[in-house]
Amino acid sequence: MRNDVIEMNDGREICLERLSQALTYAGLLEGTPTTALNQRYLAGVMERAAGSCSQPTLLLEPRQRRVVIPGRNAEFGWLPRIVCEGLFVSYRFARDRSADVSYLRIIWLQGEFALPIAADALAQIKAIDWVANAADGWT
Repeated sequence: MRNDVIEMNDGREICLERLSQALTYAGLLEGTPTTALNQRYLAGVMERAAGSCSQPTLLLEPRQRRVVIPGRNAEFGWLPRIVCEGLFVSYRFARDRSADVSYLRIIWLQGEFALPIAADALAQIKAIDWVANAADGWT
């Protein structure tokens, strides 16, 4: 099985055209992140992605491992270790029949560097409504 081709639940094939990855907490100097910090981090990831490309971007909701720290009022939690940003292409249009390709940038978090894409993220990717989320284009 190729790591760069995914068959969606609806039968459409998408190809991973580009993948960038980084450590989720590369800039965290010390301590345990709060859930509020994690939400701000994910919002920042989406802002940077939107500012760097013209393709629509979809963030897959990551699982956050909750951490209880006795005597502290804040909610703490760890996101998966690696943030992955993949540009996927389908060699079929999404909505515009005159287009010959469609694109979608997908961001997900997983425990280790890809490839392969982690099973839980892969299941979420396969379930995406491509027609509703992707942008059409021409080669």
